[in-house]
Amino acid sequence: MLLCTKSSCLRSCEYLSQDERVFINNAIVSLPPSTKILDPDTKRQIEIKSVTKTSSILVEIPIEFDTIGIIDGQHRLFAYHEGNDSFEANIAAKRLKQQLLVTGVVYPPGITDDQQREFEARLFLEINDKQTKTRPDLRQAIEAIVNPYSVIAIAKAVINRISANGPLCGILEEHQFDRGKLKSSSIVSYGLKHVVKVEGLDTLFTLWKHSEKDALAEAVDAASKGRKKFKTPSKTALIDYIDFCARKINDVLVGYRTAVGHDMWTVDRKKSRALTTTGVNGVIFCIRRLVENGKITTVDEYKKAFPKMTQDFKPSGFKFKSSHWRELGDRIFKQCFQD
Repeated sequence: MLLCTKSSCLRSCEYLSQDERVFINNAIVSLPPSTKILDPDTKRQIEIKSVTKTSSILVEIPIEFDTIGIIDGQHRLFAYHEGNDSFEANIAAKRLKQQLLVTGVVYPPGITDDQQREFEARLFLEINDKQTKTRPDLRQAIEAIVNPYSVIAIAKAVINRISANGPLCGILEEHQFDRGKLKSSSIVSYGLKHVVKVEGLDTLFTLWKHSEKDALAEAVDAASKGRKKFKTPSKTALIDYIDFCARKINDVLVGYRTAVGHDMWTVDRKKSRALTTTGVNGVIFCIRRLVENGKITTVDEYKKAFPKMTQDFKPSGFKFKSSHWRELGDRIFKQCFQD
């Protein structure tokens, strides 16, 4: 796990180079079960369980891709990287004489990749979220790993499906280095979370048919309230609900795109406001109204209904602010679907 932003990593380089400082606290990494602890004199392997006191050892790590997980200390490690920037001359000398302390967590044999990711995500959040509030998109990504039955995790999984296939494919920001794309964290928090919840009459959950529906509702309620222990339904039920929500939302978005038109289907705010977080959350709120009124239908019907929309998405005609997505959703519903 490597979570690092360009600006914060550059600040670390600056701290190391220009301020003539060193990093004194430990980085935390995870090491694979194949890691060997060796006696520094005999080079013989030592059983980890037999190490009962602080002593000098050699650590042998296999040379493989994705072997070491950097849980905490990404910025400090990045600061020492070899580059051709303005910091290189000063940092090159420091690499030869300064040491960076590392705490290594060695995984036991038999641990799965999912268990490793969950452990690292939880530990990262425990260390960082109490100091500097973790970014919403990162928190949502971690939530999907450590608490997959929560409503935020489900909403995050749904937007991942939507970003991979459908009208918003290639438009939503998927990685922190994406630029010029639509940020997904606000859509998850203010839009999708409410249309995939498991209570109320304005959620797609009311339409989903599955033998484990009640069990999933109980699990989502418990996970969303922060309870650690609860009975979980099968993962297949969770995946089926996520896929169901993604399909239904994509159906509506196809109709929306048809009405907006090719020229206005752009994230360029100088040309259009149809693909802003306000615009997309407005459509998602419209979906909640469609569910409430029993008007969830087919792609063909949405293609017929959305062209009735008279809302202007040109910058000069779009008067909705970021918090006005409910009002926009109501307007779209009234213009396109109200009898």
